[in-house]
Amino acid sequence: MNANRREFGLGLTAALLSAPHLRAQNSATHSATLATPAHPPYFYKNPTFEIIFLTSLGRAYHSAGNVGKVLYLTTQVEDGNFESAFVAFKQAGDEARALAEDSASQGHKESARQAYLWAQNFYDSATYFVDGSKDPTRFLPTWEILYACWLKSLPLFDPPIEPVKIPYESTELHGFFIRDANRARKRPLLILVNGRDARSWTCGYGAAQERLRAAMIALLSTDPDKTTPSGNSSSTFAPIGKR
Repeated sequence: MNANRREFGLGLTAALLSAPHLRAQNSATHSATLATPAHPPYFYKNPTFEIIFLTSLGRAYHSAGNVGKVLYLTTQVEDGNFESAFVAFKQAGDEARALAEDSASQGHKESARQAYLWAQNFYDSATYFVDGSKDPTRFLPTWEILYACWLKSLPLFDPPIEPVKIPYESTELHGFFIRDANRARKRPLLILVNGRDARSWTCGYGAAQERLRAAMIALLSTDPDKTTPSGNSSSTFAPIGKR
């Protein structure tokens, strides 16, 4: 049986809720829990569509999402239609990338940075729908474009985010050093290692913003198996902290 991350999580939750020790709960409390209705969906009944659209919308908190565009896309995408969702997000990414490149060519660094992050966000969202679309082979070129947008945004941060390579066993970790603007003052260093299913840019632009509030610097490191979209590397899967 093949299951994606969402289906595995839902199945695990269902299994835990049906465990014997949970059935031994007080009957009154159990009845009250069952009587509590689930929160209605904001946009879609399909859980994949709901979580991806909400994630894309939530990235606006760190200036990595265009609220108006995401809300507009909810009116253009049919619930459960993976092809329409992929096309809508891919086209939104193309539009934002063109805006970023135009802004960069005119020296508008802030506008270019935000537009590159918008594009990365839209392309990233598109990859979650490509497997159910008419042509799943579009994943790789979409991933390559979104990662290129992330890399192009790095020198546009103030101060710039610096890509680094960290020797690790027979391969290397790709990391991003997020420096505090005040280099004259020593700050704590926060090291972030993203989980197996986390993407470095998702952690990155959040960390880049939060480090300003927390008055610290950060080093974001990614799993060596995720340095390419296909997951190819010489590293075998094991928690980095266990090596």
